[in-house]
Amino acid sequence: MVSHRGPVTVEHRQGQTRYHRGTGGLVAALTPVFGRRPGLWIAAGKNPVGHPPGTPFTVPGDLQAEVLHLQVPPRLREQHYLGFSNRALWPIAHGFPNVVRFRRSELAGYLEVNEMFAQAILEHTRSTDAIWIHDYQLAALPVMIRAERPDARISFFWHIPFPGYEVFRALPYHRELLEGMLGADYINFHLEAYAGAMREAVRTLLGAKLAADGAVTRHGRTVTIGAKPIGIDVEHWTRQGENPRIRREAERIRQQCASRCVVLGVDRLDYTKGMLERIRAVEFLLEHEPWLRGEFSLVQIAVPSRTRVPEYREMRREIEETVGRVNGRFSEGPYVPIHYYYRSVPPDALAAFYRAADIGLVTPLRDGMNLVGMEFVATNTDRSPVLVLSELAGASRILEGAVLVNPYDTEGVAEGIRIALQMSEEERSRRSRSLKASVTGNTVHDWAAANLAQLLGERPEDADPSAVRGDELQELPTP
Repeated sequence: MVSHRGPVTVEHRQGQTRYHRGTGGLVAALTPVFGRRPGLWIAAGKNPVGHPPGTPFTVPGDLQAEVLHLQVPPRLREQHYLGFSNRALWPIAHGFPNVVRFRRSELAGYLEVNEMFAQAILEHTRSTDAIWIHDYQLAALPVMIRAERPDARISFFWHIPFPGYEVFRALPYHRELLEGMLGADYINFHLEAYAGAMREAVRTLLGAKLAADGAVTRHGRTVTIGAKPIGIDVEHWTRQGENPRIRREAERIRQQCASRCVVLGVDRLDYTKGMLERIRAVEFLLEHEPWLRGEFSLVQIAVPSRTRVPEYREMRREIEETVGRVNGRFSEGPYVPIHYYYRSVPPDALAAFYRAADIGLVTPLRDGMNLVGMEFVATNTDRSPVLVLSELAGASRILEGAVLVNPYDTEGVAEGIRIALQMSEEERSRRSRSLKASVTGNTVHDWAAANLAQLLGERPEDADPSAVRGDELQELPTP
């Protein structure tokens, strides 16, 4: 397993080493894969005390994962992660070419870090091992491995949207990145639309030949490009929703909101998540439907992200000013329309917010999948939650029963919230049944098993990695 972030972060404090569960949806999705089969997870990070650079260590606790952390120097991290990955690749993939900031020095750092990963893989794996690489930060990696190990078994999963080729070609070095990914045997995306865009890009921009089944022939090799939509650990979130302690905390949150209905937004602070547009839609609704004042409160969790990037600091300032203006206009007595939390939220606390909410509001401007709506539904299996969902999120193709909105349409998002607030119990129940069926019909374990089966040439049931759940690493004891 190869990804930029790994299953744990290592903290040294007062002579002790502590392990904390890695953050982000990708890590939460991949962690259960290590339940049933031996494997090595290679990621960027610090080593525990006593483990020299370049040596794997075993994570204590139930996971028992072998982890190899590559200690990327600060200069390279700046160029690779904050630079080319997130100032160039991230915006182009999400359809924001005007936001792209490209520097050749950052591209060079990106390639150097990918080369570091390639050398670690070649050193710590055998020719018979299967290699599963994840996401846009490592798009150049497959071909680097292929050059040294022509018979390697490699699968690459791209977890964010893939744009049309006319947008993708605006990115300098786009041909080389396509060639980099084509070093894999299998390239997978969450949606067929993204896979189709990739096929069209390699056909148009590289002149590669497409087979009738969509496979790509390049340099005498056949590469399968397909879609395998990800899910969540449904059992984990259901257990969280049934936990009495979490339910008590949820009730406290509801009382604090002092309104009949709680609407919840949970997002990393990023321009693709549509947070500012969502808050403006709430303002529009309160302005034009005054009878709703006091009827609902928006609880918005904004998880800090890329805090060193000036554009992200400016975005945070604008969001917080807008929240202040809306609350200044419409607060009355104990009622505050928007409860805004700028902080990271641990899984237990997040489950309490999910449990407190009547309506989930997931309205990114663009998202590869977005698992928040799925987690919200799974945490409320004994209720009838309503989900207002952006039609530009990959999850909109999966979650039947959601109220779909266009996040660029302020009045349309406001209308979606109003529909959810006024929905009859019969319709809430009907939609909720469809949502729950969608969530339980494709879990993260199903997704991992399908990917591993393809890579390993097994039946999906033989590759099922469901023995370990993703909640077991929230915080691990010092060994």
